[in-house]
Amino acid sequence: IWQWNCRGYRRKRGALMHYIGTRDFAPDIIALQEPNCPPSLSGYTMFMQMDSGPEATMYRAATLVAKHISAINHSFEQHRHIPHTLLEILPKKKTLPSLFVLNVYSAPSEKADDFRALFHDAIQVVQPRKNSLVIVGDFNAAHPTWGYVKENPKGRRLAQAIANNHLTIMTEPEHPTRMGNSVSRDTCPDLTLVRTQTSCSWSNLDETLGSDHYILETEVCDGGRRTRKLRPARLTNWDQFRQQRGSTESGDIISIQEWTQRLHEDIDRATKKVHTTIDTPAIDPHLLHMWDARRGLTKRWKTQRFNRKLRLRIAELSQKAEDYATTLAESNWNQLCHGLRGTLGTARTWAILRSLLDPSRSKTETSKAVTKLLHGLQRDEPSILKELESRYLAAGQRPDYAEYPYTEEPSQLDADFTESEIKAVLTKLTRTTTPGKDGVTYKMLHNLDDASITALTRYFNEVWETGRIPEEWKHADITLIPKPGKPLGLQHLRPISLTSCVGKLMEHVVLSRLQPYLEEQEYFADTMYGFRPRLSTQDVLLQLKEEVLDFQSQAQARAVLAIDLKGAFDNVSHDAILRNLTETHCGTRAYNYVRSFLMDRTATLGIGDIRSDPIRLTGRGTPQGSVVSPLLFNVAMAGLPHKLNDIPHLRHALYADDITVWTTTGSEGEIQDRLQEAVNVTQDYAGAAGLTCASEKSELLVIRKRSILNKHAPTIDLTLGNTPIPRVERLRILGMYLQNHGGARHTVELLRRQADQIAHLIRRVSNRKGGLSEQDTLRIYQALIVSRFTYHVPFHNFTITEMDWLNTSLRKAIKTALGLLISTSTKRLLMLGVHNTLEELVEAQRAGQLTRLSATRTGRATLRRLGYTNLTQEEPAAPVRLKPDILNRVQAAPIPRNMHPDLHTGRREARVRALEKVYGPDPQTWYTDAAIHRERAGAATIAVTDRDGTCHSTGSISNIASIQEAEEMAIALAISHAIPRRDTTDLKLKINIITDSQAACRAFAGNTLYPRTAHLINAMSTKWLQIPIIRIIWTPAHLGLSGNESAHALARAVATNRALSDGIRIQRDPEPNTPADSQSLHTPTDALLNTYHLVTEYYRTTRRVLPPPHRELSRAEAADWRQLQTFTFPNLHQRHRWFPNRYPGTCPGCGSDHPNLYHSIWECPHPLGEGITPISSPTFSSWEAALSGTELDDQQRLVERARRIWAANGALD
Repeated sequence: IWQWNCRGYRRKRGALMHYIGTRDFAPDIIALQEPNCPPSLSGYTMFMQMDSGPEATMYRAATLVAKHISAINHSFEQHRHIPHTLLEILPKKKTLPSLFVLNVYSAPSEKADDFRALFHDAIQVVQPRKNSLVIVGDFNAAHPTWGYVKENPKGRRLAQAIANNHLTIMTEPEHPTRMGNSVSRDTCPDLTLVRTQTSCSWSNLDETLGSDHYILETEVCDGGRRTRKLRPARLTNWDQFRQQRGSTESGDIISIQEWTQRLHEDIDRATKKVHTTIDTPAIDPHLLHMWDARRGLTKRWKTQRFNRKLRLRIAELSQKAEDYATTLAESNWNQLCHGLRGTLGTARTWAILRSLLDPSRSKTETSKAVTKLLHGLQRDEPSILKELESRYLAAGQRPDYAEYPYTEEPSQLDADFTESEIKAVLTKLTRTTTPGKDGVTYKMLHNLDDASITALTRYFNEVWETGRIPEEWKHADITLIPKPGKPLGLQHLRPISLTSCVGKLMEHVVLSRLQPYLEEQEYFADTMYGFRPRLSTQDVLLQLKEEVLDFQSQAQARAVLAIDLKGAFDNVSHDAILRNLTETHCGTRAYNYVRSFLMDRTATLGIGDIRSDPIRLTGRGTPQGSVVSPLLFNVAMAGLPHKLNDIPHLRHALYADDITVWTTTGSEGEIQDRLQEAVNVTQDYAGAAGLTCASEKSELLVIRKRSILNKHAPTIDLTLGNTPIPRVERLRILGMYLQNHGGARHTVELLRRQADQIAHLIRRVSNRKGGLSEQDTLRIYQALIVSRFTYHVPFHNFTITEMDWLNTSLRKAIKTALGLLISTSTKRLLMLGVHNTLEELVEAQRAGQLTRLSATRTGRATLRRLGYTNLTQEEPAAPVRLKPDILNRVQAAPIPRNMHPDLHTGRREARVRALEKVYGPDPQTWYTDAAIHRERAGAATIAVTDRDGTCHSTGSISNIASIQEAEEMAIALAISHAIPRRDTTDLKLKINIITDSQAACRAFAGNTLYPRTAHLINAMSTKWLQIPIIRIIWTPAHLGLSGNESAHALARAVATNRALSDGIRIQRDPEPNTPADSQSLHTPTDALLNTYHLVTEYYRTTRRVLPPPHRELSRAEAADWRQLQTFTFPNLHQRHRWFPNRYPGTCPGCGSDHPNLYHSIWECPHPLGEGITPISSPTFSSWEAALSGTELDDQQRLVERARRIWAANGALD
C-alpha cells in the first residue's frame, strides 16, 4: 500500500506511472491525498470522495486499486465533513479474511476535525477479530508520539482515537513524511495506523516526485502477494508434433481417454515453455537522471536551508521532470497504439479496443464482480451450489427416450463418415475455442497428421454405428458469470458451458449432414429463421418494416407481440425433440446419435472458486454450448408455425426462442382476439414441449398515429395464464426498437451516441503523433459504426431531419478516422471515396438482403409474402455430393486465414513463394482457371495448364449459374485430364490441382458441388481413381505463380475467340474476404449490382477522385495529406477568420489579401520557407493533379512543402 499527498495529481500522473515502473513490484493500492482532480492511472481502478464543502470541485482523498483486485467502497454519510474513502479489499477465496483500507485527509485549516467517531464506525464495519484494518492519510495533527515537539488539540484527539481503538502506529518519526522549508522543520503529518493479526512493515521511499510529501509504503502480509501470476508462453512446433504422431500413433482408437492422454504427451514433447514478464515500457534514462539530480540537490539543500537559489533550482528541475514524464507517458501510449498497426485480426488488439470502449465488460471486471457477489452472500458453499443447481439445471422425470420406430432402408444420413468430411469441418472451426475437461483444443485437432485423422474417422464411425457416445463427450463444466447490465445476484447469472472439443468435432460432422437433410426435406416452416443457413435476424426485421411500419394507413391500429419462453433451451423436452425428429425419417444412426447425445448427461456447476461434484442431469433442455443444440431446439419448435398459420390475418416469425407475432387489420377487438388466440396456441404448444411462457417478459406494442395515441389509449389487453401481458411504448425485437407512434427517435439517439463513443475511441488510439494507421481506423469505423447503422437504419422510417443527423454522425466519425477537422467540406470528403452515405448503405444492405433471400427456399417464400415478384436469382439448384469412394481421394487443402488482397499483401506473396517452391518442380501439378465470356452472358471458358504453361485442355460451358460453377468445372476437367496421365508405377503419387478460387475450394472441402461438377466427377471410371489422393490447393491470384498466370491468360484468350450459345445473365460471386481474387472472371458490363460489397464499392469508386495516402507514409504525413486534399491544412486565411487579431490576413510572401491553401503552397510567386521555390505556371488544375498523386515521393514532397511554407508563415504556431 502506497500513501502520498501529491499536492495536485494531474501534472504528476506521468511521473508516478514511470516511478512505479522502477520498482520491483507495483503497489496494489495507492492512497492519495489532495489530488485536486479525479485521478486515473493505467492498470488501476479509482475510488474517491469529493468534498461536499464550499469548494465542491476540490478532490481531497482518493484511492487507486490494482484492476486485478476486487474492492468494495463503504461510505459514511455522517462523516462526509472529513474527506475519506473506506475500501474493503476482497480475498480470492470467500473463507479468507478481508483487508480494509481507510484513507483520510484533514487540511491544516480544519482544526476542529475529530477522528474518534470515524475510527469507531470504521472498526464496527471492519470487525477486527476477523479482518484487518489499515488507516493511512495526511492528518495534519501535531503530537509528540509521532515526532512533533508539542501537541495541538487536533493531535490530542487523534492520539485518543488511536488509543481507544487499539491501533498501532507504523510511522517512524526518525523518517519524516513531509519535507520542511527554510523556516519549518521536517515533520510527520502522514500517519499509517494498523489493527491486524498479521505482520506489517513500513518504509519511507524517499521520493516526492515534485510534492513536499514523501511516498510511503506499507506491506501487509495476507498469505501471499496479490500480483497476477503470468503463465509461461507455450510455443508448439506443429511439424514436429505431426512427425511424432505419424511415427508413434498407429491402429484404431480403443479408448478415447488413452488416445487423449497420448495426444497431450505428444503436444508436450513438441512444445517449449517460455517464461514471460509484464509488458511495460523501458524506464527512460533521462527521466531517471533528472530524479537523481533532484534527490542530490534536495540532500544538499537540507544542509543549507537558507540557500534560495538552490531551492529555485530544485523547483525548476521538478517542473521539468513533471513535464518530461507527462510527455513520455503520451509517447509510450502512442508507441503502444503504433504497435497495434496491422493487427486488427488478432484477439489481443480487439480485447484492448473493447476494454477502451467499455471497461466493465473485460474478463478482469467479470472476475471481480463474481468475487463481490460471493462475498456478499452470507451463506456456506453447499447452500450456494444448491440454489444454483435449482436455478440453472433443469429437473424433472426421466423421459422415455423411445427407440426409432421405423424399419426402413438405410437413409443417406446413415453412411459412414469420410476423412474428407472430417477435414472439411476442421478447416471451418474457430481455433481459439476454450477446451473442455479433456484439455483438447480445436487447434490440436486441426494439426493432426493423416494417420490420426484416419483413426479418428474410424472411431467416429464406430460411435455413429453403435449410437453410444462416450461419457466424456456428454460431460460439461458449467461456469456462471454475471449478466452485463443486471444487478449482482444469483438470479442474474449466465451459464458458460465447456464440453469436449473432440465430441464437438463429431457434432459438427453430424450437423453438416443433418442440417442440409432437413432443409432438403423442407421440414422447417418458412417462418423459422433462427440458426438456418443464409437466413438472418434482419429477415424478421424486414417483414416488420414492410408489413407494420410501412402500412398504408397510419390510423389503423397495428399490434406487435413478443412472446418470451422462459429458459427455452434449458427446459425443452427431450421426448418432444425425439418425437419430432422421427417425423423426418432421418434414419436409425442419426436418431440414435441424437438420443444418446441427450440422455444421461453430467455436469459440474461452478462460480468463482466454488465448484460442485459431477451432477447427473435429467431429461430436459438442450446442452448449453453444444453445436447441435440450436438445430435440436428448432426441431422441437417445428410444429408451432403450422398452428399459428391457421389463425387468419396473423403473421409471425420465429428466431430460436424469440417468437414475434403481429397483425395489421381489423378493429382493436378483432386484433385482441387474434393475438389472444396466438398466445393460447403458443402456450399450449410450449407446454407440450416442456416449456412455459413468461408473461412478465412478454410485451405488447400497439402502433398508431401519434395524434390518435394522444387522444385514445389502446384498449387491447392480453393475458398469459391469467396474468396480463404488459403493454409498452417501446418494444425491442431482435435488437431493434419499435415505438408506439411508428417513429425512430430512440434509435437515432442510440446510434448517434454509439457513433460518438467509437469516434472517441478512434481518437484515443490514433492521432498525429502516432497510433493506428488510416487503414486500421477505417476498419474500426466499418466494424463498429457502419455495421450498427446498417443493422438498424434500413428497417425504420426516418424523417429528413433524422437522416441528416445520422449522416452527420457518420461524417464526424469518418473525419476522425482520417484525421480531418470536423469542419471539413462534405463535397471534398466525398471526393476521397472512402465512405458511403447513409442512403447508399441502406440501398446496399437491401440489395444484399434480397439477393441472399433469393438464394434459399425460405427466403424466396418470405419475399413472395412481401410482394416481391422480380427476384434477382432463379431457384438455386440443390448441391450434389461426390460418391464416398471418390470423396476419400479428392481433398481440398485448408485455405490460410488473413489473405485479404489489400490488407495482407505480404502473406499472399509468401503463400505464392511457398507454392512455387513445393509444387513448381512437380510434374503432377496442374493449374486451372476460368473466364466469363465478354460478350455473351452465362457463358464461360475453362483451361488447364501444367507447370511450364503448356495448354493441356480447354472447354466451354453455357448456362452457368455462377462463376463458382465455372471454376469447379475447371477443376473437374483437370481431374479427368490428369488421372489417365499419372505414373501408375508410383503408388504414393499425389495429383495436385491449383486454383485461385476460394469458393471452389470450399465447395470441394464441404462436398457441396454444383450438379454438373458432381455428375462429371462421379461418372469417371473407378479404375482411374486407384490413387492415394487428389489435392486441390488454393493460390492467391495474379501474384506471379507461373502456372496460375498461364491458366489465367489461356482462359481469357479462349473466352475472346470462341463463340458460345446464348445463356442467362450471371453475377459474379465475390470471394469471401478476398474481393480481388479470380480477377480473370470478368463480369458482363450489364451485370446487376446486387450485393452489399458491390453496391458500396461502386459508389465509392465512382466518386473517388483523390487517392489515399501511400502506405509508407507516417500517421502524421497521412493526416497532412488528407488535410491537403480536403483544403483543411492550416493556412493563414483560415486562421485569420478564426483569430483576426493573432494571424494576418495577407500573404507574407507576396501581399495577396487571400492567402488560402492553394495560393500559399502553389500559386504564391514568393513563397516563404527554407528551400522552397515557386511553382512555374501554377494553375488550379495542376494543383488538383498534385493532390491526385499516388507515388510515395510525390506525396511526401507535397506534404513537406506545405509544412515548410506554413511553418514560415506562422500558421502552424
